[in-house]
Amino acid sequence: MARIRPGPAWSQQALLAAVAEICYVVRARPKFIKVAPVSLPTQPRTQQRLVAAGLDQRLRQGGVLPIDPLGYLDFPGLESKALVVVTSSGGIQEETSAFGVQCFTLCDSTERPTTIELGTNTLPGAAPDRTAETPGAFAEAKPGEPIPLWDGQAGTRAAEALAQFLGAIKTAGAARAGCPPRAST
Repeated sequence: MARIRPGPAWSQQALLAAVAEICYVVRARPKFIKVAPVSLPTQPRTQQRLVAAGLDQRLRQGGVLPIDPLGYLDFPGLESKALVVVTSSGGIQEETSAFGVQCFTLCDSTERPTTIELGTNTLPGAAPDRTAETPGAFAEAKPGEPIPLWDGQAGTRAAEALAQFLGAIKTAGAARAGCPPRAST
């Protein structure tokens, strides 16, 4: 699975370069095509630009299946079943890490350094000469370590912290007013 997320000023050349890079990565690792299709869900604006430029056909010829934009629940479902994900999105880096799916982020930096440190994400960079290293990294990809506190229990921990905080405020307020703390019932 790959994903193109347009920058604020995607030029025709930048989109063409992104398509060429994705096709290169796929051609360099044909075994992935035999195991599972390489899909490219795009945002609606990107999809329109790909079709208008005829780049959707170029992707198909390169072994990549452009698919319609996916909904909020369908996209993570696709991510969770992927062998690897290639992206430029910080949110996707987090989601693939939570799913235990190896991610390759085609950017020069990330706002999610934990995903790099624990091995759930690889940052080959955005430059075409670095992107060319990505297929080799697929073969060397190893499962990363689970990310501490990314266990699906954040809501429970937040509720416990909030209850503890509110209890402390209630006790402190009563003490300032000279009232003894109220007995629990």
